Amino acid sequence: MTFDEIKEKLKEYTGLKKLLEAKQTQISELREGLTAIRATDYAKEKVCSSGKSDYIETILDRIARLEGRANTLMQRIFDIEDLIAENMDGLSDVEQAIVIDRYMNDMSWAKICKKYYFSYEGKGAQKVLNRAIRKIANKKSP
Repeated sequence: MTFDEIKEKLKEYTGLKKLLEAKQTQISELREGLTAIRATDYAKEKVCSSGKSDYIETILDRIARLEGRANTLMQRIFDIEDLIAENMDGLSDVEQAIVIDRYMNDMSWAKICKKYYFSYEGKGAQKVLNRAIRKIANKKSP
């Protein structure tokens, strides 16, 4: 893989993690809605129903679909994590840590520079990250 392809995979990874988090939020909100007490207004006219709650079935179906999509997203995330982890052996400890912090922990450049004592203006952390990605790309494409 080339430098740009590795970088795209890492960006895809970050996007997938954010999408997965959004899906998980949706699922938890739907689950909370299931446990809410639904009051019946007996002042309204009586209506015959089928005896089963379409509302609950609809919510359960939606939760099942969202969980299926979340599982698919998790598998894609794991695949990218495995790809990167398999190729990080040739990196220094700092290079590995910066790759992990930037993409897997979604840390900002300012926080990375502070954590590893880089000057933010000098772009030292970004240079280390780019060097690490180049090493991964060179190892990936023999």
